[in-house]
Amino acid sequence: MWTGKPVILWWMAAAGVFCFPPVSVWGQFTSGNAVAQLPTDYTNPRQDTIFIFNPETAKGSLSIAADNPTGDYEWYRYDHATKKFADTPFAVVSGATSQIDTLSAGGYMVKVQTLAARDSFVAWVYLNPGFQLDLRKNESGAVIYSYKTCEYTSFQLATPLKESSFEYYNPANPTDTRRYSLFNTVLFTVMDGKNNYVPVSWSSGQQFLRIWDPPYEDTRYTFTARDRFGVEDNDDILYETIVPHAIMDVQLPEKERLADGNETNPNSAPVEVRINSRSTKATEYSWRFGDGDSARYGGEYPPLPDAAITHTYTIPEEYTVSLRVTSAQGCQNTVTYKFRVDPSKLDVGNVFSPNSDGINDYFKPENTSIRQFEISIYTRAGKKVYQYKGNDLHHWIGWDGRVNGEKDAAEGIYYYVLRAIGWDNTDYGWRNKKNNNDTYRSYVYLYR
Repeated sequence: MWTGKPVILWWMAAAGVFCFPPVSVWGQFTSGNAVAQLPTDYTNPRQDTIFIFNPETAKGSLSIAADNPTGDYEWYRYDHATKKFADTPFAVVSGATSQIDTLSAGGYMVKVQTLAARDSFVAWVYLNPGFQLDLRKNESGAVIYSYKTCEYTSFQLATPLKESSFEYYNPANPTDTRRYSLFNTVLFTVMDGKNNYVPVSWSSGQQFLRIWDPPYEDTRYTFTARDRFGVEDNDDILYETIVPHAIMDVQLPEKERLADGNETNPNSAPVEVRINSRSTKATEYSWRFGDGDSARYGGEYPPLPDAAITHTYTIPEEYTVSLRVTSAQGCQNTVTYKFRVDPSKLDVGNVFSPNSDGINDYFKPENTSIRQFEISIYTRAGKKVYQYKGNDLHHWIGWDGRVNGEKDAAEGIYYYVLRAIGWDNTDYGWRNKKNNNDTYRSYVYLYR
């Protein structure tokens, strides 16, 4: 890599190594404005050097000096048609050094003649043509609409950009007829407005660059192209999205503090779910609630309501709610949300103490997803002291230990008969085969 210092190439034609006269000359190529030097791919009988000049330098510049104080320097240009150096030099310079500042791309041989010896040296000059990065845009500086799809976005180069190459040959070995190439690759980097790198696909010579998975929001991209030798150009462009972003808020019932001090289970059936869309770039909305029901809004369907959509779930199982949104251009995006309705459960305790201390003051079975419930409570003598029947066990506080809601019941054992059916059709009654009643019978202790 070029370091800013003159690039130097030393050669010594030593006896028995190269086919030069026994008396040789030490010489060196230098260049004050080459950005890099690379060795040739050929090595037989020797390896030469390629000097690279970027576009800010219109022509190549090479200088050579011999180890003797003065000498004659004959410059020859390589002829690609004949695959050899010209017979006649295009420049002859006498002095301690020789420098040519107007070299075009190609190969050069310098024959050095001093009082003591004669030798020749070869170097190649590659003039990097550079490039200009110019993205085609509409009048507002944005991506042309026809280049946008739901899966990717194409960005057109106003001027096709092609990686350049430099061809050279092995002039000192007549049996080596291969054509060697130095390739100047170009790489693209793309950053969005948040300074995130964005993958881009492009091949040399193609007029379009492609970014997959377009963003959900308008984004300004900065494209930077940089070649192997540091030539760089950039351009920015606005992408106005056509892709909707499905955003769905699903709100389950909140826990409620009950009079008995316990909290409701928000996953206990029936569960009323509130669903709201905050989607962007959407014109049509399609919900699937996971229980076979669905709803559609927008387009040819009713407009999306401002208020949240409510849907009630009763059967205990896991559900997946999905929202698929469609943009005006037909692009779609889907989001899902999973939740469960708990299976039914009924646990009946056998003791409570209605003494208003806030601890176990009510006789109420722990329950989840119960659809129907009824209970009757009796004294040991068979007198009914309490009865409840309903399907809202969330807000039923239970028996408070009073006789039919009036005076306090005495301490002791009380018998109850209950029947409960879960939303999953589990029957919590105890089947009495004699009278075929689906009831559950047991007792509870009342302590003060």
